[in-house]
Amino acid sequence: MRSALDLEYRNQNTYLKACKKYNTAPVSTVMRNMNEERISLNHHNLGPTGVKAVAIALVNNVNVRSLDLQGNDLGVEGALYIQELMSENNYIVELVCSWNESNFLDSWTRLPWTRGYPWTCESTRGASQL
Repeated sequence: MRSALDLEYRNQNTYLKACKKYNTAPVSTVMRNMNEERISLNHHNLGPTGVKAVAIALVNNVNVRSLDLQGNDLGVEGALYIQELMSENNYIVELVCSWNESNFLDSWTRLPWTRGYPWTCESTRGASQL
């Protein structure tokens, strides 16, 4: 059985490899919180490439339940990376994506996986939409 330290190392290593592959600087908050229930990356200026590295690292992560990506200029490309993440990871139940570009919000509402779910950019999976 794998220890918590093994999983933490694996999650961090996956993130660092993704950052290197996509030529983006690693964010220390991601590294420190990879095995926590919540990662708050609000206003970290990730952009699409930064969120892609985060998404790759979280695809198989079973610890993170809440991901805050507000104010990161994610755009349409970032919305697609989040779509991929959310279609693969069933452990993340809260996703905050407010204060991103308007084209992110437009593309968000058109993503196929959001149909049938009460998601908005600040709602929780399975919660009632306000």
